Amino acid sequence: MNDIDRSVESFDFAMRRRFAWKEIKSADRLSMWEGQIDDWAEEAKQRLMDLNKAIESVQGLNSAYHVGPSYFLKLANYDGDFDKLWTYHLESLLFEYLRGYPDAEQQIQGLKDAYNLQLGFNDDRNDG
Repeated sequence: MNDIDRSVESFDFAMRRRFAWKEIKSADRLSMWEGQIDDWAEEAKQRLMDLNKAIESVQGLNSAYHVGPSYFLKLANYDGDFDKLWTYHLESLLFEYLRGYPDAEQQIQGLKDAYNLQLGFNDDRNDG
């Protein structure tokens, strides 16, 4: 359940009152890629981390808007084509996050640049 989805807000609140709650961050679930996208896993990790850091840099967004690693499992369907993953899955999700922003197109381009590893959000990625 995503805490930014307002249509389930009251249900979400009821669930939080009744059950223990543990946040699971996208970096905590990279193990789901093992045996699935091994050929692209390192690049996928870099792109995921840079994209999520860029999302946090957008005013009004935070870690609740992070993209999860399950999206990257779709790379197996696209033979590792990161452009198809962006076009068919990520861009529309991020557009929804930015709907109503006066500079949504520029923000999307900035997120795409981060996804394409063009902004250097993850400077430690070459440190082994």
